[in-house]
Amino acid sequence: ANRRRVMSKDAIEFLKVNVKGRVFAAVNIFFPDPWDRQPSLDKAHLRLLNPMTAHLLAHRTLPSATLHLATDIADYVPSSTSYLTAAGWVGGVIPRPGYRPVTQYETKGIEAGREVADLLFASPETLVEYVFEEVSAVGEEGSCEEEEEEEEEDVGH
Repeated sequence: ANRRRVMSKDAIEFLKVNVKGRVFAAVNIFFPDPWDRQPSLDKAHLRLLNPMTAHLLAHRTLPSATLHLATDIADYVPSSTSYLTAAGWVGGVIPRPGYRPVTQYETKGIEAGREVADLLFASPETLVEYVFEEVSAVGEEGSCEEEEEEEEEDVGH
């Protein structure tokens, strides 16, 4: 069931009050905090993605969840990476994916000469699940090859 809901409400307050448990399969944060100029360091705590939000999202997303952040604010990349990593997310900078829409904020940032960065993170459970599937597939392939070799030897005798 692909359910979506649009609300006019503070996102953080919504996550704290209205969302119980791990319900989101993906979180997309495209060009948050679209200020005309870089905020001063003393206002960095007002950003959407901060240590508290990173932890809150980790506790509201499913074990296989992904979090995609796109920004044109240079210092948002290392700070967001630090916050997400501390909250247990695993990932980093990726090439711009074709599925991400171009926003008006992205266009303004590019016109102003700012570089756009896309970051993709996965919950730790996603990484473990992926590695387990890869190891299982290798193990299955290995046992199939052994069986084929044994069959060939039997035919030759």
